[in-house]
Amino acid sequence: MLFRLLSLATFLLAAVLLFLVPFLVRGRSRKIAALLAGGIAALVFAGSEEIQYQHRFDYLRARHLATFARQIDAYRQQTGHCPLASAAGPLVVRLHAGPLPADPGRYDGAVGTVRDAGALRKELRRVLGEQVQLPVDPQGFRYAYLVAPNWYLYRVDGDRCELTGWLFHHRPCTSDEGYGRQRLTVGTAPGDLSADQVDACLPPLEKTGQ
Repeated sequence: MLFRLLSLATFLLAAVLLFLVPFLVRGRSRKIAALLAGGIAALVFAGSEEIQYQHRFDYLRARHLATFARQIDAYRQQTGHCPLASAAGPLVVRLHAGPLPADPGRYDGAVGTVRDAGALRKELRRVLGEQVQLPVDPQGFRYAYLVAPNWYLYRVDGDRCELTGWLFHHRPCTSDEGYGRQRLTVGTAPGDLSADQVDACLPPLEKTGQ
């Protein structure tokens, strides 16, 4: 709450500097300086708002992965294998809300035969029921590929399956791939993160500034 109040104060300061000060000060250099200061304040405000969005998105991403992991566990308990495990060799399913880039593997490093998300949805619903919904990144197509991949990955290779998403902020359960790319993977192999561990990885939503 305090962070959002500070962001609002920054925005108001930017409005004053951008729209009022140039009319009050004298001299061309002072007007230019006022405009520059207002622009900087506006950028600071925009950046602080984006951080708040990404805090909330990270919470939702982690919840998506934990929920999806529990669906995979329920499927394995009933069938004894991972969804789509009958594929020959590694299989990759990308769950995305918008168009993918020409070479998505450049962003997510996925290797294997790529299948449509519909095949995974159909198989999960066959075993678990029609209520199954596949997650998509809450950021959707916003800033596509500029900050982080805006999709989730499901990978299966034999008796091992895993789910991957990317958070914006670093957490103890993520691996850093560069600015805005914090990989979070939940898997079935020994040593992989579990859904419960993902739950414990992020603070409650009310502690993220929202």
